[in-house]
Amino acid sequence: MHEYASICVEQVKAMRGQLCNWKSTCWPNQHGISTYCQEVGFDHPVALIEDGKLCYCCCACFGQDTPIEVSPNNFVPVRDIAQNDLVLSGFQKEGGIEWQQRDIALSSGFNAQIGFDIMYYVHYLLDTDSQGVFVTRDHLFLLPSGKVKPVQYLTPRDRLARPHGAPVEVVLVVLAKYQGGVHHLAFGGFDNTTLDGHLLSAHGVVSADFAVQLAFSCNQLNPALLESSAEEPLQVGTREYLARYDSPERRAFLGDSRQWPPGLVPQ
Repeated sequence: MHEYASICVEQVKAMRGQLCNWKSTCWPNQHGISTYCQEVGFDHPVALIEDGKLCYCCCACFGQDTPIEVSPNNFVPVRDIAQNDLVLSGFQKEGGIEWQQRDIALSSGFNAQIGFDIMYYVHYLLDTDSQGVFVTRDHLFLLPSGKVKPVQYLTPRDRLARPHGAPVEVVLVVLAKYQGGVHHLAFGGFDNTTLDGHLLSAHGVVSADFAVQLAFSCNQLNPALLESSAEEPLQVGTREYLARYDSPERRAFLGDSRQWPPGLVPQ
């Protein structure tokens, strides 16, 4: 059973409603859910039909243990960051990213102690060490170009911007079942003209906040902020993607459960 944000669950109970199945109903409809949440609020139940009956999903970016840089070299698990807490926010400058503390306008998520969520696991090289991060669909990573790219289109050898220093190279991206919670953060005042003030330092790489992610999910993100490609990008998990981007590193990772982070089961 998927465990949702308590405020959303209480609203469903007050309406004498039932929660939808996360994997079969909520996850496949995440784009529409995000659109609705943007209009009515992030903790409001979203009504859907499951097996001919009315049920409710709740709005769902990062795995809950992802470390977020809140002040220089000081990291806090994303689940422990509350609304109005100060977190480092990135502003792109010539030669790098300038970091300033800003108030978090939105902090919300859910714990999932039982059951699995469909997530993306991105594995990358950080100096001489390898790291990875769990994220949901439409999570946006900053590239060295200064534009963002959604996780479902990341490929091996893509380079991700770092908070400080040279970019890191993606080793593999896999769909995975993940036992754990998901949490999202957003700064206020996104005007869809710049990513400045809406970048987060997360586990050694830079991501856009949930305000930018929602704009992308709703097909409203300014194209100038999004990395473009001359050809139609392949989606992680499809046969075409696997045929093009299979690698010894990927096969070794999938075949050796000792390399899997806790809670991860590759699809």
